[in-house]
Amino acid sequence: LPSCEEKVTVELNSNQIKKHDATIVIEAKNASDRVKNISVTAECVVPQLKLNTEVLDFEDCFLGYPYEATLQVVNDSNLPAQFKVIEQDDQSKGLAEYTSFQPTDDIGANETVDVKFTLQTMRLGRINLPVLIEVIGSQEKPLEVVLASRSMGPILEFSSSPKTEDSVDSIEFGKIPVLQDFQYHLYMHNPSLIPAEFKT
Repeated sequence: LPSCEEKVTVELNSNQIKKHDATIVIEAKNASDRVKNISVTAECVVPQLKLNTEVLDFEDCFLGYPYEATLQVVNDSNLPAQFKVIEQDDQSKGLAEYTSFQPTDDIGANETVDVKFTLQTMRLGRINLPVLIEVIGSQEKPLEVVLASRSMGPILEFSSSPKTEDSVDSIEFGKIPVLQDFQYHLYMHNPSLIPAEFKT
């Protein structure tokens, strides 16, 4: 309409780290000439993120039982960013398997985001499993954190009664008659978070 104003919003969504230099041409309907050329310049940058630790220690873990721990991704810059946890390769799943509750997430300027991991060990012993976190659009190497744990099997305890506090380390029959059967009742307890198989 004559003597009116119209607000125009220009949105730039860059997926590359580069400088952008473009021109917007505004044309009026039924006009023979271009009305206005507007220069648009921008520079796309990706902030450097960091992790609050290099090793996320799950400590003692029972074999095959899921444990949770939280990693923090820190953004000290004045720019937002996006990151994703790189999917685990099949080869390392023989040691342990991990999953992330939010494999891809946004992080605002001057913000810290919690990333929760679940870890299930598949082999006994000390486990150190590297995890890569990619900063979307960055040309730098991905961030790395090591998921550490000590994987162990079930723990069995023995007692002379159904009460676990009556624990025993050895069986003492004492003096018994010769050539006669004598019974000693031994109670087995499994305080672990996983079942245990045993043979006698």
